[in-house]
Amino acid sequence: MIAHWDETESGRAEAGHIGGEWADLGRAAGTRTVGLCRIRVDRGRWWTPFHRQTAEEEIFFVLGGLGLGLTAGLEDLAYADRESG
Repeated sequence: MIAHWDETESGRAEAGHIGGEWADLGRAAGTRTVGLCRIRVDRGRWWTPFHRQTAEEEIFFVLGGLGLGLTAGLEDLAYADRESG
C-alpha cells in the first residue's frame, strides 16, 4: 500500500517546549513492525523530549529549515538546503 502525507490523518501534540503536527505514515501504509512518521515541528519548538535510543534506530530527514540533533554528546546541524545555512 502507498500512503502520501497529504492524504494521511494528522494530529497536533503540544506540551511545554514540544509542539508540532504528527502524521503516522507507517500505520497509513499498513506496516506492522516499521514505524514512519512525518512531524512538522513548530518554529522554535522541539518534536520530542531529550531521550536516548537503546533498542531501535531513528533516521531523520530535514525537509525544510534546520534541525539540531545530539549524538554522543556532540551537536549536529542538518539543513534542508544550502540556502538555509
